[in-house]
Amino acid sequence: MVNPHGRPCIPLPDRLWPKIDVQGPDDCWLWMGSRDRNGYGRILIGGAKGQPRPAHRIAWELHNQRKMPGHLHATHSCDNPGCCNPKHIRPGTRLDNMGEAAARGRFHNQKKTHCKHGHPLSGENLYMQNGKYRVCLTCRRANEVKAFRKRRAKFTEQGLTCRGTVPINDGYGRAKKGKA
Repeated sequence: MVNPHGRPCIPLPDRLWPKIDVQGPDDCWLWMGSRDRNGYGRILIGGAKGQPRPAHRIAWELHNQRKMPGHLHATHSCDNPGCCNPKHIRPGTRLDNMGEAAARGRFHNQKKTHCKHGHPLSGENLYMQNGKYRVCLTCRRANEVKAFRKRRAKFTEQGLTCRGTVPINDGYGRAKKGKA
């Protein structure tokens, strides 16, 4: 069988396995082909106009001789994105994968104890934005004051009277001229 360019079609296993540095059964088998920006191996599926797919997922599917359900992720137990050892890969949800990453301390922000200005990210100084992002309350307040002063200066520069951050209007949607 040949592709549209007249070249012979190479079966997927014959293209995948030569690009994997197979070591011992419990070692990481590193992908030697192209990788994405996060270090995960990619292999083209479906010919010249095909889609790049995660190499570790394809390795798992070929090893287990079945497709991984589309809604599941191929999660690594070894925390090595370039690993294609089927023993290190298992199907799991995105939530499972993120939970494991957090439990293993793989998120660089979760290790921070202080903000970039040296304030502690704990206790009274910790603000949880949207229930998931840790924010330094001291820095947040300072940024709010800075933004308020900038808005007030803009209104004053235009000769508008303002209370707080909203210009006072004349009842017709026009701002009143006056002193701040």
